[in-house]
Amino acid sequence: AAIARLADGRKEPLIPILGFLSFFLSAVIDNLTATIVCLKLLRHAVGSDRHLRHSIGGVIVIAANAGGAWSPVGDVTTTMLWIADKITVMNTIAW
Repeated sequence: AAIARLADGRKEPLIPILGFLSFFLSAVIDNLTATIVCLKLLRHAVGSDRHLRHSIGGVIVIAANAGGAWSPVGDVTTTMLWIADKITVMNTIAW
């Protein structure tokens, strides 16, 4: 309901809203979990428009993968490298 209010009844704002949400959410939780949560929100906001769901869903998947890789908290591989002192948090974010 909150995302529908932010979109103000239009479908176009859903792309940046859900894209940014999945990007930053995946930096905190697992990429797959962030993707599932945002796709569920998308399905609730869009309904039966299959083409729009697929288009925005692709943006959500890409944003979740990019967000998880950006932060050492959300991406498992990056976390393993971080724990082994192979990389640092600031170098990962700056890269």
